[in-house]
Amino acid sequence: MKNLILFLFISLVMVSSTYAVKPQSYKSGGSITTRVIPVSTAKKAPLKHGFFYNITHKIHRWVTHISKDKAKNAMLFAFIAHLGWLGLLIAFILNRNTNYPLTNFYLRQLLGLYLVQTIINGLLGIILQIVFFASLFTSFAFANYIIIGIYIIQLFFLVLWIFSLIGALQRKEKPIPIFGKRFQEWFKNI
Repeated sequence: MKNLILFLFISLVMVSSTYAVKPQSYKSGGSITTRVIPVSTAKKAPLKHGFFYNITHKIHRWVTHISKDKAKNAMLFAFIAHLGWLGLLIAFILNRNTNYPLTNFYLRQLLGLYLVQTIINGLLGIILQIVFFASLFTSFAFANYIIIGIYIIQLFFLVLWIFSLIGALQRKEKPIPIFGKRFQEWFKNI
């Protein structure tokens, strides 16, 4: 957990920092000092692959230097994938070079789970808009049942997500009930 907090903190600092330390070896009163200058005037190395790639590459090097244990890194990447769409993207980029089987398994599981949840949420939103429009002319009771149904469906997806998270933290490839094996087949190229 503390590795994840450090990871998130350093990624925020790297993205939002506006100052760079430029060491200068001039003497001020007998000691060597450094100056803090704005990034816009600091000499920077040219970006080879783009801003996002360089940040994720630095984070990947930092994470792999924390732990030389490949199973621990795979579990950390799988955990990061559980942090929503952005976490899935970050885990995919971090796992691109190492290609851990555990992380690939959970990338496939979560990509499928997030896609199905997004599609169902979109359809339920459309249905809810239609029901609310129709309820202007009829009773509101039917709309309340639809809202309760939406909460039950969201609770179902939360249970599937927790089941997947527990499997990732145990470092075991446990497919999500109902959909898991299909997700592995559909996204086998990941």
